Amino acid sequence: FKGQGRMISDGSDSAYDWKGYLLPEESPSVKNPPRGFISSANQAPYDPSDAPYYLGSAFESPFRSQRINELLRAQPKFTPQDFIKMQRDTVAVSTRELIPILRESIKGETLAEKEKQALSVFEKWDYRFEEDSNAAPLAYAWYKKVEFGLWSVRRHLTDRTVYAYPTLQKTIEILKNPNSRWFDDPSTDETETRASLAHIALSLAIEDVEQKTGTRDPAKWTWATYRPTSLDHFGKIPGLGLENFAGAGMEHSIFANAGNHGPVWKMVVALGPNPKAFGVYPGGQSGDLFGPHATDFVNAWRKGEMKELQFLSSPGDADSRKLGEVKMEAAP
Repeated sequence: FKGQGRMISDGSDSAYDWKGYLLPEESPSVKNPPRGFISSANQAPYDPSDAPYYLGSAFESPFRSQRINELLRAQPKFTPQDFIKMQRDTVAVSTRELIPILRESIKGETLAEKEKQALSVFEKWDYRFEEDSNAAPLAYAWYKKVEFGLWSVRRHLTDRTVYAYPTLQKTIEILKNPNSRWFDDPSTDETETRASLAHIALSLAIEDVEQKTGTRDPAKWTWATYRPTSLDHFGKIPGLGLENFAGAGMEHSIFANAGNHGPVWKMVVALGPNPKAFGVYPGGQSGDLFGPHATDFVNAWRKGEMKELQFLSSPGDADSRKLGEVKMEAAP
C-alpha cells in the first residue's frame, strides 16, 4: 500500500493489510559497481522515485555521502592514512551549495558596513568547519536563520520542536529559484522576497555569532567558540562529562561532530592476508571518570589521529603490546 509504514494505518480497512514480503532481490543492493567503490553515510540507499515499495524515510541528508564520493573519485588508490585523513574531513557540501546562493540573493540589497565586514569572512573560505574558522560560525548561523525564516511563518510549522521542517535539500532547491512563492509570508500584506529573507537572516545571524563568540570583530570569530564540543556523561550528569572544548566538524561534514553527538568510534581497516586496523574513540582505556586515563584519546579523536589496533589471528601470536593472556572456559 502506498506510504505504508510511514504513518499509522487504519486497522479496520483491509486495504492496509500486508500482501506479502519483499524478496531479497527487491531490496536495495549493489555489487562491484562500475565506479569502483561503495559508500554509505546513513543517506537513503535508493532513489525514492524509483522504489516500487516504501523502504523507510528516517535517513540522513546526502551531503556527507556526496563529500565521501568526491574524495573517493579524486584518486585511484588509497592507503590507510588516506582514509584516516578522510574521516577527519570537515568540508560541508550543504554550506558550499547554500552560501553562494545567499550571497547572490543580497547583491541588490543596501548593506550596512557591519554586514559588509561580516561577509568578508567568506572571501577565502574553503567551506571547512575547522576549529579556528571565522567563516564557519556565520555560515552556520545564516543558514539556520534562513531556514527558520522561510518555514516558521507557515502556520503549521511555527514550532520546530513539534513540527518537522522540510529537508535542507528542499530548502536549497527553493532558494535556487528567486521567484519561488515560498518566500512570501502569507500573514503580512507585504510581498517578501528571497533578498529580504536572506538579508534579515544575515542581520540575525551576525547578532547570534557576536553573542556566542563574545566579540563583534569577525576576524576573532571561531567555530570552536561559537559551538564548542561536549562529551556528555552517559548518565547525563552535569560535571562528569568533558564539556566545552574545541572541536571541528559539523552535522553535514564527514567528521559529523554536532557539538554534543556525532562520530564517536572511528575505525579504518586494511584488508588482506594480514589485516591491519586503526581506530580511536574520545575516551580512554579506563572507565573511571575520575582516573588519570579517562580522557586519554580525546585529543587524538579531535585531531583525527588513530591508534593501530591489536589484531591477533591466534592466542600465541606475538605482539609487543600484549601484556599477558587470560584463558576463559565455560563453567561445568
